[in-house]
Amino acid sequence: MDGHPLIGKKLLLTGASGFTGYHACQHLVDSGIEVAALVRKPAPGLTAVGADVFLCDMQQEELVQRIVERVQPNYVLHLAGMNAVAASWQYPTRALHVNVMGTVHLLNALRQVPDARSVIVTSKLKAILDPTVPPAHPYSYSKALQESVVLAWSAMYGLDVMLAAPSNLIGPGPSTGICSLLGKYTAERERGHLDAAFSLSAKHDKRDFLDVRDAIAAYEEILCHGERGKTYRVESGQQRTLEEVAALYRRLALVDLPLHWREEGTSSSRSLAGACQTGSGDTDGSLDMTSPELKAWGWQPRRPFEHTVADILNYYRAQER
Repeated sequence: MDGHPLIGKKLLLTGASGFTGYHACQHLVDSGIEVAALVRKPAPGLTAVGADVFLCDMQQEELVQRIVERVQPNYVLHLAGMNAVAASWQYPTRALHVNVMGTVHLLNALRQVPDARSVIVTSKLKAILDPTVPPAHPYSYSKALQESVVLAWSAMYGLDVMLAAPSNLIGPGPSTGICSLLGKYTAERERGHLDAAFSLSAKHDKRDFLDVRDAIAAYEEILCHGERGKTYRVESGQQRTLEEVAALYRRLALVDLPLHWREEGTSSSRSLAGACQTGSGDTDGSLDMTSPELKAWGWQPRRPFEHTVADILNYYRAQER
C-alpha cells in the first residue's frame, strides 16, 4: 500500500491472538499503526511486538463498549470468532453466540465512533439465507447471520462497515487448516513420532489457498478504499486439488508420508468437517472470484503457494520437540 495511509492511526484489532490476528497485529505494528489488540486470554507475544493489549471476551457487551470508548479507533479489523466447521457441529449455539452476538456487540459499541472505518471478516463458506436451502453446517449459518447483522447495522446506524470473505488462509503459525495439519504431521514424522497415515478426503476436492499475509494486505486495502456495506471476496485465484497439496508436502518432506484417502465422492457437509476445519475452506472448485476492486487498487497475492507451504513446514520443524 503506497504511502500507507494508516500510519499513525489507531486501529482496533479483535481476535488478535488467533492465527490471522497474530500475523495482522505484527504486520500493522511494524507498519507504524497504533494497534489496540483485543484477546480473550493473556498474549505476551502481542505486547512484545508493541500492541496495546486488552483482555476482552466479545460476549461481554459492556466491556466491549468501554474499550471502544477508551481507544476511540480510526479503524477496526474484526477477526474474533469461531472459525472451525467441525466444532460448530458439536457446539452450534456457541458458534452463533461468538460469530453473531460478538459482532453485534462490536457494532453497537462502534456507534460511539461513527467516523471509524471497519472491516468485518466473514467467510467464503457462509450460507445463503434462504429457507428452501438448508445450511451446510452451523458455521456457515452463523457467518451468514453475521453478514446480515453487519449490513443491517451499517444501514440503520450509518456505520462505515465493510465485509471481507477470504478463501482458505494458510501460513506459518498454529491453525486447524488442512495445510497446517499436514505441516505438523510432516514435522512429527520427520522426528519419528508418528506411524499412522494422514487421512484426507477425496483427491480431487479443490480449494483456493491464500497466504494469510496476503489476506491482511487485502484487508488494509479494503479499510482504505472500500465502500460501506459492500462484501469483498479475497482469494488467490488458483484452485488446487488436495492431491496436488499432498504431493507438494511429499516432495518437501525428509521422510515418507503415508496418506489415507477417504472414499471418493463423499463430500457431504459432515464428511467435510474433518478435512476442512477452518471457516475459509473451499470445495466447490470455482474460478477466481476475487473482487475486481481489489485488483484495481493494486492488490494481488505475492507469496507463491510453494513458499507458504515451506514456511508452514519450517514453523513446525522449529517447534520444541
